[in-house]
Amino acid sequence: MVFKVGIVGAGRVVEQYHLPNLAKVSKLKVVAVSDLSPERAARIADKARAEKSFTDYKQMLNEDLDIAMICTPPYSHHEIALEAASRGINVFVEKPFSLNYESARELLKYADQVHIQPGHNFIFSSGVQLLRHLVQTREIEEHIGKIKMASLEFVVPHQFWKNVTKYQLSDPFGLAIDTGSNLLYLTDFLFGGAERYLHVTAVPGAFSTFSSVTAYLDTESGHRVKIRMSNVGFIPKLGIEVIGDSGRIQYTPLRQRTLRVITSGGKKSLGTTNLGKDYLLSSLEALHGIGVREEHEHFVRVLEGAEPIVGLEDGLENTRQLLALIAELKPYSSGIFSFKQASYPSVSIRRVEADWRLIERKLLEIIDGRATLKHYISGRKVYLKPNLCDRREMGFSVNTHPEVLRGVAEVLRRFTDDLTIVESDSGGGTLEEKLGGLKEVSRVCSELRIPIVNLSRVETTEVREGGLRLRLPSILLDPSASIVDLAKMKTHGNVKISCALKNMFGLISTKRKSIYHRRLDRTISLVNRVIRSGLVIVDGIVCMEGNGPLVGMPRRLNIIMVGDDPVSIDAVCCYMMGVDPYEVEHLRLTEEAGIGEIDLRRINIDSDGKYFFNFIRPFTPRALLGTIKSIPRVYLS
Repeated sequence: MVFKVGIVGAGRVVEQYHLPNLAKVSKLKVVAVSDLSPERAARIADKARAEKSFTDYKQMLNEDLDIAMICTPPYSHHEIALEAASRGINVFVEKPFSLNYESARELLKYADQVHIQPGHNFIFSSGVQLLRHLVQTREIEEHIGKIKMASLEFVVPHQFWKNVTKYQLSDPFGLAIDTGSNLLYLTDFLFGGAERYLHVTAVPGAFSTFSSVTAYLDTESGHRVKIRMSNVGFIPKLGIEVIGDSGRIQYTPLRQRTLRVITSGGKKSLGTTNLGKDYLLSSLEALHGIGVREEHEHFVRVLEGAEPIVGLEDGLENTRQLLALIAELKPYSSGIFSFKQASYPSVSIRRVEADWRLIERKLLEIIDGRATLKHYISGRKVYLKPNLCDRREMGFSVNTHPEVLRGVAEVLRRFTDDLTIVESDSGGGTLEEKLGGLKEVSRVCSELRIPIVNLSRVETTEVREGGLRLRLPSILLDPSASIVDLAKMKTHGNVKISCALKNMFGLISTKRKSIYHRRLDRTISLVNRVIRSGLVIVDGIVCMEGNGPLVGMPRRLNIIMVGDDPVSIDAVCCYMMGVDPYEVEHLRLTEEAGIGEIDLRRINIDSDGKYFFNFIRPFTPRALLGTIKSIPRVYLS
């Protein structure tokens, strides 16, 4: 028997994914197409060799149809599905099933009369099927031990969203609706449905929707899962990683028949053994949608009497989970500085100019209103750690701005008579060489008569953890010492951002700090766990974007930030820069160690405006062009 299909919605999803795969299923035949645009309906009908085209889907449903395939924007899914089901027509509906859970449940009254299948195509990938089998049978433990965590990431760059309505970019929750629904049904299929969300973060973007969303959740079966979705990148990317006690398993769509197992003993593959053929076939199939042909074949088998792998209940559950995620995201939609929760770490942001007197006044206003900050520096031995990583000034975008340094020093001297500036030797030169090149910084220190200590010349204490061995200054390990972290806001080609946590990396006494670059994130986290700063100030007068921290492009923001927690400061910086804080490993590692907060909803933000700057990321075309332009400034200055 050949089943007659009527398509509702003649957009890109139908043309690129469904039509090529429907043509490969001999028991399915497209006989009618409906779309609000008569031109699109006629063109897709002609391409599908369908007999008729319509502009009213209800008229199309009057035809002799076995299946209604609904590929319209999500807000219309359940209405069309109800109409088709009420007429006794089987329904295939693209994800998400609906944006209204209670309305979607009306379909249950037709569950015994017709088959209703959501478009959860990725679960039909053989790699996903194999991974599900390993998880459910616990065979996965033979390869990687007990599951500790799973991570799913889906990146669909906005330039690939060429559908007619572009709801993914115009709706505030478009990213979650389109990309997030995929991640949620995959999570449900592999590890069980989302039972509760632990952390949810959203980063604003250049469009009405977010540029990225990250969520940590616990599933009904007891697994901890991280999902991340983004519309920033060059090419679409889907990845699944399961992390166990003794290894991890990875899946990517360009190796969709193969699971990659990585352990201390090496690497191996599960599934297809001909990896060259697998890459070739998978790449070609990905052009027309992973698992799309298989989900159509599954629909046919169910209509012929087979048990469904996915059905109405799965679509409803995906809707419920998606709406729960959207509820978590709603606070972000009103602006990233709308949260006021005094019991959480505090971050203050003020607009300033490059004038130390104005900076001093703004800092005093903040510190006078924060008793914990005043207590941290009042009458104590205070060490001020600026960011002096190179001997070239380079437009004040690399090192701490001298006006900020003076403003901060003037404030600190109001609270203590025992102030010392500390910095160490680095690849940018010895501290003495750096001060010799940074004339303005040296002038400030000289005028204020503040002693400067080279941390590469003092007594050190060795700190060890997990193969890391650090030499840290003993004077900073004294519990009576107060460390003021005067950071610079920059992008970083290795660790994504350089701000409060990264600035503390400069406390390591060793000059050749490049020996730590292979494990830089872990090193940064370890330093910040051993030496804690209770006052963090960020110099945002002239920042750096692109290929920071040295060869990027200056970005003037004219802001300062103040807080008592480097993790929360860096998290807020990430949001302002357009970076997902959960992408920054040293930030995540430090929070997991119990320091600070990454989730913006748990940070009390005191701001005199709404700031979002969307920095140019490292290694993008614009960043590379900026690096070329910066060469004279960096190497000829």
